[in-house]
Amino acid sequence: MKTGYQILLLVSLLILTLLPSSLLGAKYKPSRVKNYKKIKAPFSPPSITFAVVWPILYVLTSVAVWLVLRRADQMVGGHPNQLPFLIGTILLFVFQLALNFAWIPAFSKGKYMDSLWILLGLLLLGLLLLVLLLKTSTVAALLWSPYLIWLLFALQLNISVVVNKHAQDALLEEGQQKLEDLKDDPVGTVKNLLRG
Repeated sequence: MKTGYQILLLVSLLILTLLPSSLLGAKYKPSRVKNYKKIKAPFSPPSITFAVVWPILYVLTSVAVWLVLRRADQMVGGHPNQLPFLIGTILLFVFQLALNFAWIPAFSKGKYMDSLWILLGLLLLGLLLLVLLLKTSTVAALLWSPYLIWLLFALQLNISVVVNKHAQDALLEEGQQKLEDLKDDPVGTVKNLLRG
């Protein structure tokens, strides 16, 4: 593969990852996310962390995929059976990016269960891509690994939010029921509260 084509391929991958993520990041900044400061999750990072970490991860994952694709001539030229492998790698990467971009608004809009399912899909795709990258380039697999680690971090954050949101909803529902009881039978409700 010619050097000019390799550079164009790398720049295209970087644009494919960084441009949409920047646009989504600007629209769904953690500081703008409803209730982000109220999220009580272990190791919940300051909102600026996302603006620093995600671009780095997108560059690393783009370079990892680029390392595989730039060897396409060598792989396909002598081994036509490698073409499905390359196409599969590209499709998985694009699908993984689409899911990654779908997670941002889902989480930001408070659709925490949806974002959790998306994140589980991202982990599965990320592991599949790691296996594919390992078959071609150890360096590519190493560049991909920080992304998987960050996804695990995001998973604990997302699970904590889901659990806390569920607990908050249950408390809110219980509180609303007690208010209704108080309206219907103030004396009985106060007696029950004092006993319980």
